[in-house]
Amino acid sequence: MSKFFVTNSATVSGRIDSVVENSQYKTCFKWSENGIYALSTEKLKINNVNASTTTDGFIIVTGTMVWGTDGQCVDENVLLQVADTFDGSPDSIRKNAIGNYSVVLMRNGNLCILGEATGYYDIFYYSYGDIWAISNSLYDLAKVLNEHLTVDINNIAEYILQGGILLGGTFFKEINRLVGFNYIHIDKKNFQVINEEILYPLATCSLEKSVEQYKDASIHFAKKMGHAFGKPTQMMTGGLDCRLLLASELAVGIAPDLYYGSGNSFITNTFDKDLEIDRMYCEKFNLNLINDSWGTPSPVDKYWDEYLLLFGFYYSAYGASKNVFESFMESPNDFQTLGQVGELYRSLPWIDNLNKNYFTIDEYLNTFYLPDNFENLLPDTGVKQHLYEKLLKICQLYNLDPMHLALEDVFYLSNERRKTADSVMVNLLNLIRYSSYQHADYNVMCAGRVKNEYLSDSRFMLHCLNAIYPEVLDIPVFSHCTMRKFNRNMMTLDSQINHKKEAFRHNVYWLFKILRWVKQRIINNDSKTNAEMRYLIDCLRRMDKFQILNIRARQDNRKVLSYIMLLKALETLK
Repeated sequence: MSKFFVTNSATVSGRIDSVVENSQYKTCFKWSENGIYALSTEKLKINNVNASTTTDGFIIVTGTMVWGTDGQCVDENVLLQVADTFDGSPDSIRKNAIGNYSVVLMRNGNLCILGEATGYYDIFYYSYGDIWAISNSLYDLAKVLNEHLTVDINNIAEYILQGGILLGGTFFKEINRLVGFNYIHIDKKNFQVINEEILYPLATCSLEKSVEQYKDASIHFAKKMGHAFGKPTQMMTGGLDCRLLLASELAVGIAPDLYYGSGNSFITNTFDKDLEIDRMYCEKFNLNLINDSWGTPSPVDKYWDEYLLLFGFYYSAYGASKNVFESFMESPNDFQTLGQVGELYRSLPWIDNLNKNYFTIDEYLNTFYLPDNFENLLPDTGVKQHLYEKLLKICQLYNLDPMHLALEDVFYLSNERRKTADSVMVNLLNLIRYSSYQHADYNVMCAGRVKNEYLSDSRFMLHCLNAIYPEVLDIPVFSHCTMRKFNRNMMTLDSQINHKKEAFRHNVYWLFKILRWVKQRIINNDSKTNAEMRYLIDCLRRMDKFQILNIRARQDNRKVLSYIMLLKALETLK
């Protein structure tokens, strides 16, 4: 349920066995017949059946899959149902399942490996010469194949810029990732990655009808997950993305435990206002709040070795803070939800600022995709051309005109980016327990692909919230560091709660923040952030053998941290 490995190499299989034996993961299934070697491990905090032999092979399911019309958690009976349902087409499984998951199915000597249609669950594959190997753990796969691998500098540069890599690329030229619109078929002669056409048709109906469809899809998802796992732990902020999850859960009678981690640095950058709003939710809806410390250790890399071994490349989440990871391990419920991918359901500011009804790939790349300080971040690595060619490929895959993209077509570009930039948490949490992105469910995404005019100013999200569970809009919204409140008559968010007391309190708060910043960084010059960054820059000077990130980029704290943690992980693969 946490990890799977499958290969045709006895040598690679032996190495995988050694990696697992020297880890905290417990093997729960092994297969070794007719030149095929497979293994799966239990989740770190849940014991359950995730693999089974069948009459003509075996099946492994990892991640979080909920099966059937009622919503059944995977057990041995469900595994056999999944295997019996498969007719050779991934859709035969996907139309009966929700969640973020992988399926490895062997039947009559043939293998099929697939994930959910939206492609947020990680499945990595290597196939060169006579050897192939597949796993949901890139780190472990790279560890056992290290002598066969070459680092991909452009993909690393892309990762630094955007936190993800488009179109199935990884840090290695020889390892790729399935991305939802493809799956793997292996027979005795061939290893094939088969592409499918998976589209998200634009809803051309009225706003009211679009809202109704989105409401139905969201409630359907929440109801099934609730039936399978009961009460979830929901990571909760004051914005709209998490609020849509909460509304769906409350609408079907689920009372989640709300969770908020309070950080103390740029690595765990959290806000008191989010916590304040979480307390309002709990008071209004009689919910339980879990508020843990997410303090960053000193030095910042104190626990990197420990969590790299446990979580592989996912260890970079929140700087591998022990406080953060222990809170994930100690969550009171089997199922954990997050608001990631919600950005797909509101318009991007740069799209709203266009004075035309189309855009080009050049505009997307230069106006939005590349950060403003791109030239300072990276030396000339060719990454701009690398990204441009990938964006053209996305247009080709979805039959889009790169010189005349409809405003709504940004959905496809954003979704391809978020498949890896937003997928870390769901993959990390699935090593520990169950987790799935409601916003990345295929039916929810299809229902949420609406006219751009509906997405502007969060209009669509507000109408959906009002339709699903209107009481959640009684609580103020905290988004982009601004407190807002819902105007039910206008169905809009006020730009700011606008009364004298709040304005005075707001001004005093920021004045205090500014004075503290001046004291720490100009007078004392030893704030925690400065100390952390000095430490990281020293690490960067020692470790950066690729010379990808410009040392002048040190003001981009998160990018520096992300790059150094990647360098650290790559070094340990030797």
